[in-house]
Amino acid sequence: MNIFTGANHNYKIGDKVSHPCDLAPFTVSGIKKDEIEIEGDWSGGTAPLYIATAKDWVNHNDVKPY
Repeated sequence: MNIFTGANHNYKIGDKVSHPCDLAPFTVSGIKKDEIEIEGDWSGGTAPLYIATAKDWVNHNDVKPY
């Protein structure tokens, strides 16, 4: 089980997190020392016209528990 200890939360693969890019939740799909890979809708709120489901590595300070 991969666990990343952020400022106030222990993240695990499969956890739901929020990111400023979109209001919809993202799913943690990877964990590194200082980064978390999140997967979800990167459209920035333009759905249903443009749904941009993808993965990306972000700094652990950029996400919060959902």
